[in-house]
Amino acid sequence: MNLYNKRRVSLNVLTTVIQVVVTGVVFIFFYRYLLDRLGVEQLGVWSIVLATASVSRIGDFGLSAGVVRFVAQALAKEDRLGAAEIVETVAITLGLLMAVLLSAGIPFFKSVLEYLLFGQERVTAFEILPYVLLSVWGMMIAGVFLAGLDGCQRIDLRSWLMAISNIFFLILTILWVPHFGLKGAAFAQVVQSLVLAFVSWWTLRRQVEDLAIFPIRWRLPVLRQMIGYGVSSQVISIMSVLFDSITKGLMSKFGGLSSLGYYEMANKLLIQSRAIIVEANRVIVPMVSTIKERQPEKVVTIFTRSYRSLFYFAVLFYMCVAISLPSISVLWIGSYQSIFVQYALLLTFGWFVNTLAVPAFFLNYGTGELRQNVITQSIIGLVGFGAGSILGFLTNGIGVVLGSVFGLTVGSVFLIVFHMRKSGMCWSEVIIPRDMWHLLVIGSIAVWLSAYGSYAYRSRAVVLTIGVICVVGIMILGWTHSMRKELFRLMQESLTTAQTL
Repeated sequence: MNLYNKRRVSLNVLTTVIQVVVTGVVFIFFYRYLLDRLGVEQLGVWSIVLATASVSRIGDFGLSAGVVRFVAQALAKEDRLGAAEIVETVAITLGLLMAVLLSAGIPFFKSVLEYLLFGQERVTAFEILPYVLLSVWGMMIAGVFLAGLDGCQRIDLRSWLMAISNIFFLILTILWVPHFGLKGAAFAQVVQSLVLAFVSWWTLRRQVEDLAIFPIRWRLPVLRQMIGYGVSSQVISIMSVLFDSITKGLMSKFGGLSSLGYYEMANKLLIQSRAIIVEANRVIVPMVSTIKERQPEKVVTIFTRSYRSLFYFAVLFYMCVAISLPSISVLWIGSYQSIFVQYALLLTFGWFVNTLAVPAFFLNYGTGELRQNVITQSIIGLVGFGAGSILGFLTNGIGVVLGSVFGLTVGSVFLIVFHMRKSGMCWSEVIIPRDMWHLLVIGSIAVWLSAYGSYAYRSRAVVLTIGVICVVGIMILGWTHSMRKELFRLMQESLTTAQTL
């Protein structure tokens, strides 16, 4: 049976997009609920505790990422026992290792929170910290089993499980927060992670029948092989986690918990929006891996087409998001909050540039050349930390966001330019496609008009009217653009190519 048939690729892409949308909607309701029930300061406490605990994810050593590849390879050889041993070895290793690391790291996490928080906020953070750490442990175990589903080419099942588990988390939060406060959200996350781990294990056993009732098989040769593969991938993950955690730490220190709360909402909004584009493009990784072996000269063509089509789509997508930010503030927060809109506008620019680097990033994964991805993520982290620290000290919270965006921009442009030069392109001529200039300029003007008009009037009716008019204008401009037909044709060609691999 052909693993990369048209139906499977289409189903995986569709369910991935559905999962991202459902997750985004869930967290919109989650943050609004916490904002109404507990206030923006408590939302800031939640954000800083999650960011602090997420540092522990560096103990993954890239093993979860390796599960996808090695399970897929074992199943391609019809070695179901080998696939089972891979999953069980990684699950046991991470389960024991992370239990030790998280327990031993509690004094460190408390010292970080003690430095960043004061008074009752510090007390609340200490109360929910153990539950957050337990949820991190559960999510890492669940991540192994979900990666196993990816390796079985059942991304659709993984997506449905994630979507349903997030809805379950929201329901538990609504039930428990009125009784337990912020601790109720922590309880909900613990239950979500443990239930997801159990259900994903049960689902995976239906795909790989050689799996034991519980993970009991541990093989040192399997672990050695996977650690060797996961080093580069883990460095990328570490830098990504540190970038997010350090940025939130700087925001708490220089901007305060209210600013951190609005930053958390703005950043979550942009990351979830961006995930629709990123996850839909992830399908090119296995395609590139195969094409490199058979027709390596076509890799450059894939990059060129992917970059052009993504640029067109990203301009329309992020322009509409930026235009809608005042309206989102009114509908999500309940009023026009200038600090939320300012943070979100800056982050929109940073994540837009970062999204343009997605084709190069995934092509490197497909070809196995991860060195530039590692360098890129290191630049983003180091530049973001340096600029955020300096600008945060000088200008408070807005400086931290500027530094973060600067790091995102510098690192992403480096990867784009490097890949273009490596592919023999004159990057200065193609980094902004010629037929995209007017779309970019007109879109920028529409964003400015929306932001200025909303700031000047702030009336709910005026804000929503301006947003609707500008978004409709951008969508009409995008629909009449010549790239629209080319984009649809390229999407069809991609599915046809996937069918033949």
